[in-house]
Amino acid sequence: MSSDSLLTRQQSRRHALNQRRQLSVFQQKTAEMALCRRIRRLPVYRKARAISVYLSTASEIGTMTVLKMAERDGKHCYVPVLHPWQQHKMAFMRYRAGEKLQRNHWGIAEPALSIDACIAARQLDLVMMPLVAFDMAGRRLGMGQGFYDRAFAFRRHLSGKPFLLGLAHECQQALRPLESQPWDVDMDAVVTPVRIIHFR
Repeated sequence: MSSDSLLTRQQSRRHALNQRRQLSVFQQKTAEMALCRRIRRLPVYRKARAISVYLSTASEIGTMTVLKMAERDGKHCYVPVLHPWQQHKMAFMRYRAGEKLQRNHWGIAEPALSIDACIAARQLDLVMMPLVAFDMAGRRLGMGQGFYDRAFAFRRHLSGKPFLLGLAHECQQALRPLESQPWDVDMDAVVTPVRIIHFR
């Protein structure tokens, strides 16, 4: 694939963030409810016992309704938190809607870390991942810190557990294929408010 047909990460991130920020509060809430309905139809969701759901921030598609739905459906829900002593790594901690949150040094809300409440990434059945942009090859563009790529490096180029599911607004699809890096971990599928896209 020629470099002319690829969007650089910086270009893709700038375009997708701009598109996402233009969504109204009504559009965001409507999208969140539609997202829940689509997730609930997924066989991988229905079978999953231990799932990870990120706590959405800023203009990310909302996940609190997803989290509450999963709890009602009897799932064990875990949220990603910054690892206390391993820099640039995440831990996955059991969380229930309504529990107290605090801000980490990125300004993202997360529960106070308790190692006893954590689960290994390999033990999760389903991981719902935030993203800035995605393409039709399953490539995911995040905010550039690489937390998910490190956490799920064992899934690179392999199928299996956990199932990696990106959550996005429809406007976050990249205009052209995304530039990839050797350390990138591709997604198994993406869910938007209007469709489910399987990649492998």
